[in-house]
Amino acid sequence: MYEFVFFVEVLTINKLSSKGSVLHFRVYWRHIIVLNSYAAGIQFLEKHSNIYSANRPDLAIIDMMGWGFNATLMRYGSRWRSHRRMYQQIFKPETVSHYDTIQTRKVVDFLCGLLKTPEDFVNHYRTLPGAVIMSAVYGHDGAQKNDCFVELAEAAIERLGYVLLPGTALVNMLPILRHIPTWFPGAGFKRFALESRNLVLQMRNIPLASVEMKMVSGTSYAGVSFTSPYLICISFQPLSTGLLAGADTVRFERICSVKTVTDFWQNTSVLGTFFSAMAMFPDVQAKAQKEIDLIIGSERLVNFEDRSSLPYIEALRREILRWRPVLPLGVMRAAGSDDVYNGHYIPKGATIIYNTWAMAHDPIKYSDPDSFNPARFFNKDGNLNEDEVSFAFGFGRRMCLGRHFAIATAWLAMATVLQNLNIRKKRDSSGHEIPISGRYGGEMLRHVFPFECSIEPRSTEARQIILDTAQHM
Repeated sequence: MYEFVFFVEVLTINKLSSKGSVLHFRVYWRHIIVLNSYAAGIQFLEKHSNIYSANRPDLAIIDMMGWGFNATLMRYGSRWRSHRRMYQQIFKPETVSHYDTIQTRKVVDFLCGLLKTPEDFVNHYRTLPGAVIMSAVYGHDGAQKNDCFVELAEAAIERLGYVLLPGTALVNMLPILRHIPTWFPGAGFKRFALESRNLVLQMRNIPLASVEMKMVSGTSYAGVSFTSPYLICISFQPLSTGLLAGADTVRFERICSVKTVTDFWQNTSVLGTFFSAMAMFPDVQAKAQKEIDLIIGSERLVNFEDRSSLPYIEALRREILRWRPVLPLGVMRAAGSDDVYNGHYIPKGATIIYNTWAMAHDPIKYSDPDSFNPARFFNKDGNLNEDEVSFAFGFGRRMCLGRHFAIATAWLAMATVLQNLNIRKKRDSSGHEIPISGRYGGEMLRHVFPFECSIEPRSTEARQIILDTAQHM
């Protein structure tokens, strides 16, 4: 499956970021353009969005794995525009607050899990993003950890990360190879794709079938999830203009699992970085807790209405996103037509990659970029600056439409954990701290390697606040 993995090694992040703001590579007949600076990203993907922003490369392996339905990976056209309209309606900044109750309930479940089995914190933070998404999308109220729907999505999405980098599947270079039989020598990529396709079909169909069954049995209603209203609309004619795109999308594409791809891995990785960073940098944790204690206190849990009152928590969230980007190399684009950049010819179909890691660690934009320092997001007057690290979610028309939802979930999880729990490095039997390597794995979608840490309530009152809140939700 990794016939051209040497190419991935050549395109190491550190080498790329030091060679220039725009680089060109050629692998056989494929042209690959790498954007290493935020300015280059803006120039290509926003100022020239009509050429670079909308389309994706035609990757045969994506269709073979069953991901062709996904708006994040779909090539430009009427289907993609229909999908995008639906998600714009659902996840506009002004409508994200509709999901506050769902997010709060799942975050409280997450806190209860940390109280009950703190040693299993990795499973808890890996479950939270999927649990929030499954509840918002399908009205599924899953387990605090090891939920069947979440594990199914995780298994399907994890395989996707192996094939998104250029050069990782020969079939993308030679699409005719998709027709060779699975027993043929060198056809491991096809067996991998067929196994992945089965997982993707289950991820798409099982949760949606669950919504339909609940609606038929009367145990679900339109307000439970954003899938329900579209399924209801399918049964009534004529469809309202506002729901037409969404109803058609659900009816013909069954793509509500689109959101799991972006938000699931984004927040799973972000929360892993959060726990490791808080254990590694106790001074930052103490400063964040001091802000919460001073402004909110300990008589209730932090909620979304407190967000504007906690600037250091917001700065901390931004720094986590910058310090260890989830997608060090953003999802590929494709040039929609021939173009010329600074005298250099860029042919139609060229693959465009934006180097998120280089942008996030640009020493000109971020002083001492390898250090973990939330204070970098404050102006001299003490107010937050305008840098929201938006490039971590992409550029132009392909920017993640669910980013406001994902940010809200991550913010609430971080704020409530900091308010009520202490995260420290674990100690061995001799009392010595066990170091955290800080190493990351994954192919395109990065995540921190499992590590050990100690998680304890800050006080008996903090523990009781969590339990009381859970009891009354």
